[in-house]
Amino acid sequence: MIKEYIYTLFSILRIIKNCHIPTCFNLRNSGSNRILRILGNGKSLNENTFQVNPQIDYMVVNRHVLSDTYGSIKPLFYVIADPFFFTHKKGLSVLKQINNKTSWRMYLCVPFSHENRILLKEMIQNTNIQIKFYNTCSFVGINRVAYYLYKHQLSMPVLQNVLVACIMLGIYMQYLQIELYGVEHTWTKYLSVHDDNLVYLENPHFFDKEPVDSKPLKDIQLTNEYPFFLILENYSRMFRSYWEIKNFLKQTNSKVQIINKTRGSFIDAFKRG
Repeated sequence: MIKEYIYTLFSILRIIKNCHIPTCFNLRNSGSNRILRILGNGKSLNENTFQVNPQIDYMVVNRHVLSDTYGSIKPLFYVIADPFFFTHKKGLSVLKQINNKTSWRMYLCVPFSHENRILLKEMIQNTNIQIKFYNTCSFVGINRVAYYLYKHQLSMPVLQNVLVACIMLGIYMQYLQIELYGVEHTWTKYLSVHDDNLVYLENPHFFDKEPVDSKPLKDIQLTNEYPFFLILENYSRMFRSYWEIKNFLKQTNSKVQIINKTRGSFIDAFKRG
């Protein structure tokens, strides 16, 4: 119990130091019955037969701008979480394409930091795009304190995957139904260890124009080492965050329904539909 209180104290101090005042997610003014449809970048998105529905709000992530459907979907929200997009040449090129290809009103939602604020002020000159910041500080400690911080947009479950941020933003905006497409999360099926003792991953996306080859995960993640145990720890942290969201909704008596529409998805925290 003492350890839990210590963790709580240090988490709160870290959040106070790093947080941005959450003023950004009172965005939806069109009624509480609209659906939020979150589109991941999984290959299964090519198999979906849904028609773009003007009564549904769309949220896309990461490299979706590289797809042929970006201009037809016209997402209302574009969410990015990985520091890669703000620090690496290839990531910055995605931001440039978002700036150049967006001809409709859209909110670009990114983690708050002073560095991100300065960078995006320079890179995003498109007047159709409004930049919104969200807090990404995780919390370790007493659950009821965590849920208070989640509710007030001061903290999120561990952001091991951008989908965690997407779902939490949808909750903040009080959508009653959040649908998940293209979120297979089946990477463990595509992991292998080669004779060079490196872990390889085949990671197909719906926007790929050519077949995807297996590559060392350390190269994909731009790190010197990425041992198998660490990969599994990170995957575990990610799936735990989805259960944390589920428990948060339950404990706060939320009416939000999260429905996973992705066939074969490994996410087991949310209702299938």
